[in-house]
Amino acid sequence: MPGSRRNFDYTADDGSVYLINMDEDNGELMSNPNPTGAHDFLPRNIKPRVANYTNKSGTSSRQIIVSSNSVAVSALPQSITITAANGEPQGDAADDTFLLSFFRGQTTRIPKTEDTGMDDGDADAGG
Repeated sequence: MPGSRRNFDYTADDGSVYLINMDEDNGELMSNPNPTGAHDFLPRNIKPRVANYTNKSGTSSRQIIVSSNSVAVSALPQSITITAANGEPQGDAADDTFLLSFFRGQTTRIPKTEDTGMDDGDADAGG
């Protein structure tokens, strides 16, 4: 059903397993695995890897999360069909086929770590 969401396992680049909530049809298109246990949700500083698909006319695109950390780009579906039944709003039969346009790997944002100068009880010169 279009718009229904559920949790899938997401394996980060370091091998940690997290839950990720996404559109059910998109998760199944990418063969994302069902949850295998109790995991935390993906931390906000991690941007998951995605496959981007664009329809033939270039008027619509979908970014779909790929949960496997060992997937080869060549193993991803080179085209997917998105119809009115699974989320294509126009229902235009000519634009139901979406082609893989790019793959973006996982990125992790590292917080800045600098001493604020406030007294935090540690032994450094800043306080």
